[in-house]
Amino acid sequence: MISKFHKLASRVEDLWATAGKEKSSFPEICFNELSNFEFPHSLEELESELALWIQGSSLPKQLNVYNNFGQPPVTLFNNGKFVVDLYFWMNIDTSIHSHSFAGAFKVLYGQSLHEVFEVKPKKVYAEDVMSTDINRVTTQLLNQGATERILAGNQFNHRVVHLDTPTVTLCIRTIDDKEDTQWHHFPNGLSIEKRAPEEKVLKNLFYYEYLFNRNPEKGMAFLAEIIESWSISEMINLYEQMTTDSMGLSEDACGFFFETLNSIYGASEWYAIYENFYEQLEDHVHAEGDSAIDRFMEHAINSNYSYAQASQILITLQGHSLSEMQEMNFSTLEK
Repeated sequence: MISKFHKLASRVEDLWATAGKEKSSFPEICFNELSNFEFPHSLEELESELALWIQGSSLPKQLNVYNNFGQPPVTLFNNGKFVVDLYFWMNIDTSIHSHSFAGAFKVLYGQSLHEVFEVKPKKVYAEDVMSTDINRVTTQLLNQGATERILAGNQFNHRVVHLDTPTVTLCIRTIDDKEDTQWHHFPNGLSIEKRAPEEKVLKNLFYYEYLFNRNPEKGMAFLAEIIESWSISEMINLYEQMTTDSMGLSEDACGFFFETLNSIYGASEWYAIYENFYEQLEDHVHAEGDSAIDRFMEHAINSNYSYAQASQILITLQGHSLSEMQEMNFSTLEK
């Protein structure tokens, strides 16, 4: 079964070589191959086969070692230029984002809501932070078998809301892309470059932890020195990761890092927009259930869908008209 993915990778490899390995040609090659890729196996069959493969094989270099994109992500093929990845999605939502890489993805199991956005810069605060106008331009349900292109750069900004638990996507994408940046777009109009912390940044951070635990004053002084060389996006990406995963740092060391971030950027206009986004999350509606319908209704209300759009998608999703309770839940939406 896993050999089917390897054969898929070989076809893409040959076709891309014929096209001169131009990055611009890669999305269409991947889209065509994934669209024609047949995988007539149940999710349970894939899970069993993958369990054996992971235990018994020498794995290709994994693109994502941790569960920071997929729960979990599994790299099936990696030739140093592109990968074939499986993503098992248990969580509902990904952020609005662009990509530095190119390729395509296919829904193998489950269904998702796919939103594409137009993002226009308004005010540039730094090369990696700007305020933006963010408008949703298309929304569609992706059922099992649906395939979408991934274009690199700001020409393609999207969000994929995973409705079924799990949803499994098959993705073919380039790696080690340097020419395009990846952005995280907050719905309230702030965009920050998304980047994984570099080894040097992490080593500095972990040495700060060591010094802080040995002598808090030395640790504080060291942190003050190293953050002068960090960009805003490096600070914010570390901050966001540390709020969900302490990365091995002590509670006190994390706390001082957070205090330092606030002392540096607390008075900044962009930071006020950033904090406002998380304040708005406190007012979000949370569905009691976890079905695809519950997940969509929660997302539609929190994302300010119109009544007409939310109703149309919900009717398509469930195959019948809205119930009285659903009508009541959507009563706050703009008509």
